[in-house]
Amino acid sequence: MCVVDNNAHNIPQLPNHLLWGHLKTFGEIMGQGIHDRHPDQIFEEMWTSMGRPPVMLVDLRPVSPPMVLVPSHSIAEQISKPSQLFPLMERMGPFVKSLDQFATSGEKVSLETLISNLTFDVIGAAVLESDLNSQQLDSSKQGEVTRLFAELMQTYVDDKNNFPWWMVPFTTLKRNRVAKRIDVLVKHMIQQIYNDLKEEAKGNRSRSIVALSFQDTESLTPQLLSETSDQVRNFLFAGHDTTTSMLQWALYELSRTPRALKAVRDELDAIFGPNEIDPLSMCTTFAERAEEIFPHLHYLNAVIRETLRLHPPAATARMTAPGSGFTVRAPTGEEYNLDGTILYSCQSIIQRDRSVYGETIVVQVSLTKAHLDKIILPRHNTNDDARLQVCKFRPNTVPGSPLEWPPRARRDALPSLAKPPLRHPDIRRVPSLDENGQFRVKSELYNDDSQAS
Repeated sequence: MCVVDNNAHNIPQLPNHLLWGHLKTFGEIMGQGIHDRHPDQIFEEMWTSMGRPPVMLVDLRPVSPPMVLVPSHSIAEQISKPSQLFPLMERMGPFVKSLDQFATSGEKVSLETLISNLTFDVIGAAVLESDLNSQQLDSSKQGEVTRLFAELMQTYVDDKNNFPWWMVPFTTLKRNRVAKRIDVLVKHMIQQIYNDLKEEAKGNRSRSIVALSFQDTESLTPQLLSETSDQVRNFLFAGHDTTTSMLQWALYELSRTPRALKAVRDELDAIFGPNEIDPLSMCTTFAERAEEIFPHLHYLNAVIRETLRLHPPAATARMTAPGSGFTVRAPTGEEYNLDGTILYSCQSIIQRDRSVYGETIVVQVSLTKAHLDKIILPRHNTNDDARLQVCKFRPNTVPGSPLEWPPRARRDALPSLAKPPLRHPDIRRVPSLDENGQFRVKSELYNDDSQAS
């Protein structure tokens, strides 16, 4: 077996091309299936071809440093720590109005666009207490920040393999130009928030995340302004994508799994009333009685958790310092020195681990009482429940373990997920079910490589 350097001599890896490392193998495997599938699927095929070792070295030089694929819970736990998500506020009116409009007209629309605009609006309200005007269907009527972020994200879609700047100079120049303009706009908004905060009466101050962070700040220095802008742009750029992905997959899985959809509808009817489908009224009720309602949304919580398990929005990566002596231990006892490599915890593999989740890993569990006990109460360490381990590893802004997604984050996402199943039943659906109780599909839905950035 080929080696990359002295530290990597014992890390399992595929044969290594002298010039292109494992990029040659990556390209060959990519050409054998759906060409635009997510890179994680290609990594999984490489890993499977080796017999599913505890870790796998992927030599990405000269494009980027060597990477170690982490495909198991036990090793992911050794390199990670938990983090919190920001809250999702309710700005459902324009979103539901758009759904109603397209449901009535029958016109096809990208669910990703509608949900992405919703979550972008939500983050703008929560972080900056500003209306970014993201939910306009005509992009020319959206706020400049929203339009620029869409333009910025497109540069990452165009650069699917995250090449270094010298391989994509024009894309890099465009990315830097757009990013600088966003930075200017965000800093202006932050400066305005700070000025307003100093002028407002204490009891009437803004409750946005930025405003709250400035409460005890005597002076908005250039350094603080720059750091705050970095944080806000991180919220906007990385934060909205997580919720967007989760809601898309959840609505898709509910639409093709009638038993789960019926369970969600019955649960919502029991809480809000069988005739309550008005989104604003539901948001008001939820806001007023959140602490009372939240513990009773067992099925909706299970849908969110299973969606995040089966369709994680992203993986997480971190770099180990050369010479640090960083090692991990596999369940079989082998130790691997991972100095100077990128550690890539691949959630799409980890969260479908048969040794943890059983043989039905690729199908959303039926929402029976037995399955709910396993999902909602994962710490019941008896019989099969012991397999459902609670994990702490997760990316910076993406929930890595659906069993432990922070309660506040789940609570904030629930209103967005609760409305469409009640308002838009698909009466045209032909009830042809497969062996798993899901509607048959012509082909399986998959994440494409535009989500690889």
